[in-house]
Amino acid sequence: MSSTQAVAVSAECTVLRALYPGTFTPVKSCCKFSEEVKCDDNGFVTTLNLDEQKIVGPIPEQLSTFSQLDTLILSRNQFTGPIPASLAKLTKLKTLSVASNFLTGTIPSELKDLKSLRSFRFDDNPALEGPFPTGFTATLASCNGTTTDVCLGPSHSGVSCSLAACE
Repeated sequence: MSSTQAVAVSAECTVLRALYPGTFTPVKSCCKFSEEVKCDDNGFVTTLNLDEQKIVGPIPEQLSTFSQLDTLILSRNQFTGPIPASLAKLTKLKTLSVASNFLTGTIPSELKDLKSLRSFRFDDNPALEGPFPTGFTATLASCNGTTTDVCLGPSHSGVSCSLAACE
């Protein structure tokens, strides 16, 4: 591992420790925090599953620095505020779930640039508003004839989602 990679890996661990002090115990490697964190062979975080961890507050902008992250699950916590547009920097992201929180605002149109995204869950955030972003990537699994992988529908969220978003 190069010194640049080591610095980046160390920075990811620092972010996790600072953002979630009650969730993870301090250890040398962030890959050993818990089974909720998975890393590649170089020590970069690839999966962060914080489902039902009782985390309160805004979704941290710093998560957008996790360059190898392909799965980000933040469901069933108490996240508040908007979905950060900076998550669009996670170019390897395949799965994003922010379901069952207290998020507000609209789904950032920047997320349409996530070409690897296959599953996006944002249901059960009653204060999300507005239509599904125009031009959202057609590679979403929702475009195969079902909206299940995108959301559970307007009855569970203030956001209207439909297959028309996949045009």
